[in-house]
Amino acid sequence: MSVPAIAGLRSKPITSVDGSEYTGRLTIYDVQWTVRKRVFVTCRISARQLLDAAEVDMLWTDQDVQRGVKPEKESGHPARELSLKSGFPDPSVYIFETDKANSIAEQLLAGTAEYLDPLIWSMRPGGFDAYADDSLRRMFVYSGKIYLPDSHHRHQGILKAARLYMENSADYPAFDPDQQFNVEVWFLSKEQEGTTSTQRTSSASRRRKARHSRSRRPMR
Repeated sequence: MSVPAIAGLRSKPITSVDGSEYTGRLTIYDVQWTVRKRVFVTCRISARQLLDAAEVDMLWTDQDVQRGVKPEKESGHPARELSLKSGFPDPSVYIFETDKANSIAEQLLAGTAEYLDPLIWSMRPGGFDAYADDSLRRMFVYSGKIYLPDSHHRHQGILKAARLYMENSADYPAFDPDQQFNVEVWFLSKEQEGTTSTQRTSSASRRRKARHSRSRRPMR
């Protein structure tokens, strides 16, 4: 299908000095478009790519959409948008389960993690600059923020594992930085993220539980 018209998606790519397509700050692979009530993309990304995207300040959470700031800390007016480049949010200020993210990282480093798909992204229309090459099934993201209306703990766990591996790969032989994760990329406004994140979380949770249940069935 042709690429839908979305504010922020170019009709033509930026070109490099040799005339080839400029790949930008992030390339998303195996892009498949779905047009229903809302448009979204399914794709794949590696742990290495996810870390690269975080390190150039592309991955963000919006605490107005996420679990948010602890009520007793609201008077201090803490930042609402947090970059994943900075690591875990401060659990004394934000509602974030550090133990949960650490557990995911530990499982990944041990090579035992399962059922982390799909990761959820939102590229807010008008808030990014990108080009989707339908023939190559790739999307080149040039600038802007990618928000995580869901799957924040899983992202943080993957990023922590990848960072520890990059610091000393010999300590984590079971971890593969090129392991792939399925991603759903939605094109939602901030208001839409807030009203649809619970539904997506519930749906994704049911899919992960179903896969887990099937994997535990005895062989026939």
